[in-house]
Amino acid sequence: MASYELYKVDILAEYHGMKTDSTSYIPDEATIRAMYEAAKEDKIQSATHIARRTVIVFTLLTIIAVVLFVIHFRWMRALAKAA
Repeated sequence: MASYELYKVDILAEYHGMKTDSTSYIPDEATIRAMYEAAKEDKIQSATHIARRTVIVFTLLTIIAVVLFVIHFRWMRALAKAA
């Protein structure tokens, strides 16, 4: 996914590798460009999803840690006053 030209070379090599007879389909320029744009958009969406998921998970873990700290702090303060 470095560039359109490299993607085009890979796709054409893949189609030529699957070639079993002289009538096999080779996509035209517009089709290859559409395939590239779709693949690029898929990679962007995947990276965005992973980044958002990571932020949400770490935010939830931070909230849980803060809540546990506050509970522990109040518990220890109550034990210190009782002693």
